[in-house]
Amino acid sequence: MKKLMLLVNPVAGKGSAKSVLMSIVSCFNDAGYETTVYVSSPERSIQYLADEFGWHYDMVVCIGGDGTLSETVNGLLKDGNPPPVLGYIPAGSTNDFASTLGLPKNLLETAALIAKNEPVPVDLGYYNGNYFTYVAAFGAFANVSYATPQKTKNTFGHLAYIFEGLANLPSIKPVHITIEYDGSTLSGDFIFGCVANSTSVGGFVKIDPNLVLLNDGLFEVILVRNPMNIIDFTNVISSIISQSYDNGNVVLLHAKKIKFTFDTAVDWSRDGEYGGTYSTITIENKHEAIQIVR
Repeated sequence: MKKLMLLVNPVAGKGSAKSVLMSIVSCFNDAGYETTVYVSSPERSIQYLADEFGWHYDMVVCIGGDGTLSETVNGLLKDGNPPPVLGYIPAGSTNDFASTLGLPKNLLETAALIAKNEPVPVDLGYYNGNYFTYVAAFGAFANVSYATPQKTKNTFGHLAYIFEGLANLPSIKPVHITIEYDGSTLSGDFIFGCVANSTSVGGFVKIDPNLVLLNDGLFEVILVRNPMNIIDFTNVISSIISQSYDNGNVVLLHAKKIKFTFDTAVDWSRDGEYGGTYSTITIENKHEAIQIVR
């Protein structure tokens, strides 16, 4: 009998996993897995549990938001050994990467899908000793997901991010950047940038699914230039809504490896969590680094 590790973040989203946890366990047991449940706590994080015990199992399934998935991945890959197959049951507030994977919003439906479907290889991002599953970002709104209190997320869901983002608008300032990627160079003043392997970032930046292949060895990089007037600002919003990113206000790049050099250190978010403060950062695509059910 195959062994399955079920990692649960009890505070993700509105705690919806608690009410169906036993049904999820039964679903995996019925599919022939011997299932062991681990619940994270302040003393035993998701990353710690994945790193400490994940290697015992044929499959590791995590229940939580995109941050939970990111912690699980970093735990499984910490020692550099081939990780077990990964499953993701989205129970967070936005679940960007779940949308990219095409996972149902119903937790039991997702568990059933994971139990019967085959995994596929997926690229991961990597910088400064950490992996990310779908995005690293800086600038306007990049800190919204980790700056928003968990209680507010649980109460308002995705609206919480919008409220927090609007509150941050007055503090948005451009930063001058030199960007080196796959033999090319670009520089300018930008208010936002993200390095993504996803069709959705923050629930509001959408990328055409036809442009995103999860295992092509390339990132999709979106950079928003500093709007000089209200017309520029309107065009930026229009580009985001229409997903037409390669124009004078918004730049879309595809890159395997990319280096950012800032005039001043900036904060980054990694899969919706705080990802460090850097004046120089190099991000690499780790091709087909993990197997995940989609």
